[in-house]
Amino acid sequence: MLIYSVVLSKLTSAATYGVSAFLVEIETHIEGGLFNFSVVGLPDNAVKESRERVSAAIKNSNFKFPRNRIIVNLALADIKKEGSAFDLPIAVGIISAIGQLDQSEFVNFVLVGELALDGTVRPVHGILPIAVEARDRGISSLILPKGNAKEAAMVDGINVYPVESLSETTQLLSGEYKLLEPFRVNKEEIFGQTQYYQIDFADVKGLFGELDSWIRMRLRCFLEKKKAVKHPRIKNSTFASMGLVSLEALRTDYLLLPEMGQPYRKAVYGKSVRTV
Repeated sequence: MLIYSVVLSKLTSAATYGVSAFLVEIETHIEGGLFNFSVVGLPDNAVKESRERVSAAIKNSNFKFPRNRIIVNLALADIKKEGSAFDLPIAVGIISAIGQLDQSEFVNFVLVGELALDGTVRPVHGILPIAVEARDRGISSLILPKGNAKEAAMVDGINVYPVESLSETTQLLSGEYKLLEPFRVNKEEIFGQTQYYQIDFADVKGLFGELDSWIRMRLRCFLEKKKAVKHPRIKNSTFASMGLVSLEALRTDYLLLPEMGQPYRKAVYGKSVRTV
């Protein structure tokens, strides 16, 4: 059993709240005594379950896991914390608290990511608003799952470092990030790609029942003729739409276009039925 006097580590993570994000300070306190691992600061069930994922990931990544009293506080404590994105920063906090990782670089980073039991880092929701909040709060770099890298790199003014495992994260925080170039994407190329709609307004005809005027209007807005649509979108508008999808989807193909809705009615046994 590893015996510790009181030790403390602090690092920064983030979470989403509605359509925006906020920073969360991860405080890890370890002291001698019987083993107990608690997470406080209004965590939901997914955050509470992180205790099992974190302990297994630390052990399977060949780090020592303390069998003492561990308290992890997610501050500010009066805001509910949801999701699995705290797994990675909690694990890093424990590793640093027992002296296996230097904390001097933590001030420059926001960390987010879900951990598998073998220490692999999995993608999480809401990376786009998290990257924007980190940049606006003056934090220079973001460590996140590789699957979220393209999404976060759409935000100017912040360095993105994708990782695939807990071990790779600790190597970055040990100073290796200084030798690496941050992940980049070509935003002009992404926004300039040609898109093809498979839905033709000419196909929407002969519908039974009434089509409300607002439905007609939305159809004209959303459904395009079968042709290539060059995308001279206002970037801020597209960026906001991408942020909304980021909160719900674990994918990056929406970076090209927000999903297109199909707000029409179809005839079912002679009755008009809304299908939205």
